[in-house]
Formats: sequence, C-alpha cells, structure tokens
Amino acid sequence: MNLEKKFEDIKQDHKKALRKTAARVVLGSSVIRVFRAGTKSEIQPILENIDIDVLRTIKNETQFKSWFNKCLAHIVKIINDTNRGNNRIGNGYGHATKILTLYVREMVLNRRYFTDKEVRRIQKWLYTPIDGVAMKAIRKVGEELRFNKIRDIDERNFYQLQKRLGEVAAKVGVPRIWFDDVWGVRELA
Repeated sequence: MNLEKKFEDIKQDHKKALRKTAARVVLGSSVIRVFRAGTKSEIQPILENIDIDVLRTIKNETQFKSWFNKCLAHIVKIINDTNRGNNRIGNGYGHATKILTLYVREMVLNRRYFTDKEVRRIQKWLYTPIDGVAMKAIRKVGEELRFNKIRDIDERNFYQLQKRLGEVAAKVGVPRIWFDDVWGVRELA
C-alpha cells in the first residue's frame, strides 16, 4: 500500500470514519469515567451505527424527538446491562441522554458531515447535553431543576428542561444547543 491508496481507502469510507471519530471523542474519559469497564466498548459501536443520515429527512422537532428516543433506547439498554448495581448511574437515562446529545451535536456541528444548509435546519432541534457544568450554569441564572445529578434525570424532567431551554433560546434567536457553550466559559458558569 502506498500513500495514494491510503487516501483512496479513506475517501471510500470517509463518512464512516467521521462517525467512528465522533463516537470516540464523545466517549472520552470525562464521560465514560462513571461506567464500569466494558461499557465504552459496548456503546461505541451503537453510536457509530446510528442512522445519522436520517436527520436530512426529518422535518420537525416531533420527528427529531421520535428519532432521538429510538436511538436513546439502545444506549439506555447497554448502560443498564453493563452497569447493574452501579449506583453512580441511576436509571441510565440521564447518562444515555448526555452521550447521545453529545454525539449528535458532534456529528451535526463539528464533523462537517452535513452541509451548512442542513446544519442550520437541524441545529434548532438539538438537545443540550445535561451534566454538572450545565446544571450549575442553569441554577446560577435562577432556574430550578428537578434533579441534582445526571443519574437522577428521567424522561419527563429531561424534556421539561429541553423545552424550557428551547423556549428561551428561541426568544434570543439561537438554537438551544448553544447552551452547551457554557463548557467553554465555565469560569462564568
């Protein structure tokens, strides 16, 4: 094999490589540290094989939520199966939403997988990843949360919070996913 052939191989599977890279980035030590050994190797292929291309055909937030929930169910199952008795995980839902929101954000906003036009359309539906940094920033601006830890997040309070973030973001004219930028300015959070 020579360099040109290597580039040809990369060209053939570039989208697959983008999905694999995004999954690896999302499952870094700050995310995966709460899980038992083996969880990462179980979740990574699930992320890599998510039908992310379907986002091109989704027309509204209801369709996005349905797609998101379908993907989320697989991740919750893996987390719960590999972390039985791990009290740091709770019901698995909060950690699964964090992983999936990070992966979708990575694919839509950071990987150049979608066209600029597709990104502008899709980003308004993306959910904000909820973790300790986001929770601290939300509380600091006077918003109440119905949970104290990621492990305490359930479907109802996840979507209530996403709705609230979306409503306020829409008033300002930005997508709710931008709240994740509090990670970049943590000293202000």
